[in-house]
Amino acid sequence: MAQYRNILIEQGESWKMTIYVTDTYARPLDLTDCTVVMQMKKSYTSKEYIAFHTDISDPIKGEIKIWLDETETRNIKPIRYVYDCFINGNVSRINDPNINTNEEPITVRFMEGIVTVTPSVSI
Repeated sequence: MAQYRNILIEQGESWKMTIYVTDTYARPLDLTDCTVVMQMKKSYTSKEYIAFHTDISDPIKGEIKIWLDETETRNIKPIRYVYDCFINGNVSRINDPNINTNEEPITVRFMEGIVTVTPSVSI
């Protein structure tokens, strides 16, 4: 089940977040050879989306960095959005850390919630 987390982004400012992904026993999830995708939309059914930059900065520790720069946030309309974040790869250990398989890569939604973009007077 995905973790629910709300996010606040101030229009025109750099925004970044570091996340540590763990297994069901709170041990770091090894994200070697995985990828991360995070997007936000005005609604779940919207076709248009805004993609966040993502980087698995320390795969052994399960560390993921997510960000938007000030130019990108300046161009985002200040309203509420929905978002989710997926890990793609061999992440079967999310459900059971004792599993050691070479199965095909899978996709797991690990975080979702609301993004609120607040307006700026100076933009």
